[in-house]
Amino acid sequence: MPNETAPSFTPTLTTGSAYAAGNCVGGIQTVTVPPSRPILQSLVLSDAAAQASALEFLFFNSAPAGGTYTNKVALALSAADQAKLIGKLTVAAADWSTVGGFSTLSKAAGAQPMSGVGTSGTLYVLIAIGTGSTPTWTGAGNLVINPGFVQG
Repeated sequence: MPNETAPSFTPTLTTGSAYAAGNCVGGIQTVTVPPSRPILQSLVLSDAAAQASALEFLFFNSAPAGGTYTNKVALALSAADQAKLIGKLTVAAADWSTVGGFSTLSKAAGAQPMSGVGTSGTLYVLIAIGTGSTPTWTGAGNLVINPGFVQG
């Protein structure tokens, strides 16, 4: 089955001061994916500020609510949202390559089914800064995420 790249998304970043490990990156992101049974195959990331940060991606089948999901604030998952969590992908700082002033990576996701997304094709994503990273982005749109899905 061919890879269907979902539309890229760009979390709105705070510029000029460092994020801390555990901080939420850009708040809740809404992504349109193949409807019914999307399977995450990969993530391709580019970072125009070359921060090459460790990141944790959390995927939800409905909108998270009740926790702390504010940009540049420590992410705190609510108990109710734990049932909505359908996938996770960890990006290590060592996964990045820096070429021409940009950091890029392509990360295989191990064919993670995104169960419960349904026919709306809407997936919700939270991103947190991983341990040991303290990125300082220079532009609000420095981080671009291109997910790759197939329909199961």
